[in-house]
Amino acid sequence: MESEKQGDLGFSHIGLKARSPEGHAARAMNIKGDEFIWIEIQEKTFTNWVNEQLKPVNLIVHDLRTDFCDGLKLLALIEILQKKKLKKIRKPINQHQYLENVQTALNAMAADNIKLVNIGNTDIVEGNLKLILGLIWSLILRYQIGRTNFPPRKLMLAWLQSTLPDLNITNFTRDWNNGIALSALIDYCEPGLISKWKSLNPEERERNCSTAMQIAKEEFNIPILLNPEDIASPNLDELSGMTYLSYFMKENSPGYKSTLNWVQKKLPDLNIQNFTTDWNDGLALCALVHSLGASIPGYSHLSQERSAWEKNLKFGMNGGKYLGVEPLLTAREMADPEVEYLGTMAYISRFQWIRPRKRPSEKISIMGIDLNTVHINKPAHFKINILDEMVDSKKIKAEVKSSSGKIDCRLSLNRTGGTGTFIPVETGMHEINSNGDAEGSVLVEAISPTGRRLPCNVSEKDGVYTATFTPDQIGEWKISVTYSREHIEGSPFTCYVFDPSQVKVKGLEQLVKGEPSTFLCDASDAGWGKVNIDVQYNKRNLPLMVDERGNGISWVTFTPSQDGKYRIYVTFNDMHIKVFGSEFKIISLN
Repeated sequence: MESEKQGDLGFSHIGLKARSPEGHAARAMNIKGDEFIWIEIQEKTFTNWVNEQLKPVNLIVHDLRTDFCDGLKLLALIEILQKKKLKKIRKPINQHQYLENVQTALNAMAADNIKLVNIGNTDIVEGNLKLILGLIWSLILRYQIGRTNFPPRKLMLAWLQSTLPDLNITNFTRDWNNGIALSALIDYCEPGLISKWKSLNPEERERNCSTAMQIAKEEFNIPILLNPEDIASPNLDELSGMTYLSYFMKENSPGYKSTLNWVQKKLPDLNIQNFTTDWNDGLALCALVHSLGASIPGYSHLSQERSAWEKNLKFGMNGGKYLGVEPLLTAREMADPEVEYLGTMAYISRFQWIRPRKRPSEKISIMGIDLNTVHINKPAHFKINILDEMVDSKKIKAEVKSSSGKIDCRLSLNRTGGTGTFIPVETGMHEINSNGDAEGSVLVEAISPTGRRLPCNVSEKDGVYTATFTPDQIGEWKISVTYSREHIEGSPFTCYVFDPSQVKVKGLEQLVKGEPSTFLCDASDAGWGKVNIDVQYNKRNLPLMVDERGNGISWVTFTPSQDGKYRIYVTFNDMHIKVFGSEFKIISLN
């Protein structure tokens, strides 16, 4: 009986070797029960997947053994997946033409970097189901799950484990049999669809699977590639499970969109739209781990230059490790513009459940005891408060910097804090640094267009800080605002300084009634801004022709048609200019 069953299905134990996702032998897939039941499930799943792809051209495959033999439906499938037309014999009538069509399909797959091992056109024409299933799995890997240099099983599991942290997902078979994990996945994609998934009865396996699959079909248009009893079966094969679940995590899938939506809410200012190119330069990763409390060296000054991408990503990955998240890709792999989305998405999704950590300034504070009366060669003391019970006082270090270098500093600490002592040996400014930052240290600097740095006076009232400065140069200034030596969000800010008094009007020395008159409005020395010019007669604006030459230079032409008083009004950045040449009277016309 055993041999008859194998013969009917066209399989042998040797043939099972091609079934695993990464080419491992079948025994590595932990198959339980009758191993040929999972083969039947896989054939059904792959057939349904093929038919989902063929829907746009109204073709249906009933039997994978026979329906690909002339190559036409296989070519149609490849054309849809690759989005291009292939040369074919449209009405093949003999095996030679069948072989030619199938070979065209195989060549197209090879040209798209799909590696086919031990399969030729004869195998498909003769209906070798084992190899046909292997070929379809290669198509699913390439066009459904996505191109990746990593084992797809590993990346898919990584994403599922990070999105369903309470369920300890380790496989694509038995962990999905009772329908609870599938229900939880659907609720992750759209919170509220199956909000009571935790209370589902694990004994009602087929019912849970049926309900979840129907909801996925109705809400997300995820096709039912296999029956609920197939997912509930202990003989569910791994490739069938991976194929169905891939619909929840492929690009623009409900799972993809849910993870992306979390990122967008977490980083609203970065306009993250994908899990590929938007992560190459490392800025998004650094911003994410920084928002969760990890420190990033030089965070506010990270470069967008291509040469800095790997360095930025390493900073971000180190910050992720501090938060307890290990990377799936290397910095070089993630910086590749051709990086496959699944690796990045699986890594980023691990941050969803991380509780934000406290920043250094929230862990430790430094307060002076007698620092206002420090004398040379006499001990000076300051107090350290440990604000976070997780801080190990043995790891706290402090240093004092003077104008000539560092000074030794001794600490006496317990679990809640203690004191530090140093002896100044010269007059001048001394700075205390520690693992934490001085409480309330808000610093504001204005950087001029030529790079000069001007300290700004900062005042505080009821927790509101106010800083002022007097610009002495026209142009683009940068305002740097740091709290505890770390730039606040958006710092440094841009400030454009202008001077309306530098706008000049020239060239109206003689006017002739009825003839066009032209004058010059010169705002080239006024800085960045918008000039608006009006010429009025009897409080009515006259039609003007304005020729903007760039750099604040405009030539304005109007035609005086009546005797009387004409007035020219000029505003710069909506400020009326009351200086010579911006407003004057024309008493008579020649």
